Amino acid sequence: VLACMLSILDEGDEALYPNPGYPEYEAAAYMAGAKPVPYRLTIEEEFRVDPDKLAELITPKTKLVVINTPHNPCGSIMSRDEVKALTDLAEDHGFYILSDEVYRPFLYDGEAHHSPLEVAKSLDQIIVADGFSKRYAMTGWRIGYALIPEYLMPQVFKLLNVMTSCPSSISQWAALAALKGPQEPVYEMKKGYERRRNLAVEELSQIEGIRFVKPKGAFYIMIDVSELLGRLEVNSEKLVKMLIERYGVAFLHGTALGFYGERYIRLSFSVAEDVIRDGLRRFRKAVGDILRS
Repeated sequence: VLACMLSILDEGDEALYPNPGYPEYEAAAYMAGAKPVPYRLTIEEEFRVDPDKLAELITPKTKLVVINTPHNPCGSIMSRDEVKALTDLAEDHGFYILSDEVYRPFLYDGEAHHSPLEVAKSLDQIIVADGFSKRYAMTGWRIGYALIPEYLMPQVFKLLNVMTSCPSSISQWAALAALKGPQEPVYEMKKGYERRRNLAVEELSQIEGIRFVKPKGAFYIMIDVSELLGRLEVNSEKLVKMLIERYGVAFLHGTALGFYGERYIRLSFSVAEDVIRDGLRRFRKAVGDILRS
């Protein structure tokens, strides 16, 4: 992601990115000297990317639009029509699309993944980032890849040469073994995440005073805790600190994922089912205590 952004962005360019979202998008745009422009995802719209609203943010300086589907932290996905509308905008306005598809294997309820690669009339301004960390549970191996237009390769290679030289040979051999080996474990892992998502949704549905959207992909749930923040007169970071110190349950505060994340906290259901049950039991008690205070 960083190497691609450094290759295409110049000082004065604008890069649109999802907020809340993966914080590296904003940081990488700053590092390239560009202006990061957030497009807001809200629970009221089920954290969907609305191409019409996104179009309102496009200016002559827009050089890049970043999408992440399935989305971290919101669990939303983009439909084929939404992706097609975005690629049409890119063609009309001449900007790049960087599609982060690292959570692509983890879609639930029969949902399908849609990439700009499927629908774009031209791939000259399409970049797709992916990796092994989520699909093969190889987060510590630090290896990923990107599909980029051929004309960008020399510049990207120059940057990677000074940034990392190359992934370690150990990681490369491990990634190759994962790629060429049986893929059934990936499918089984996806089914396991879907069970855990259903469990988390069931537990959260019994808690008053919060809101959330059932995620269609990835392995996170963004929980709207506006009522709790109002009762306590604190921000999401202080709420998360209180939850772990008093109740022993950990969430990520929403502002770690962008300033539009302030009213939310993020739950990860990538842990064991008994941990989900116990953690949400503690969270339910915490919410009850707050609402009674």
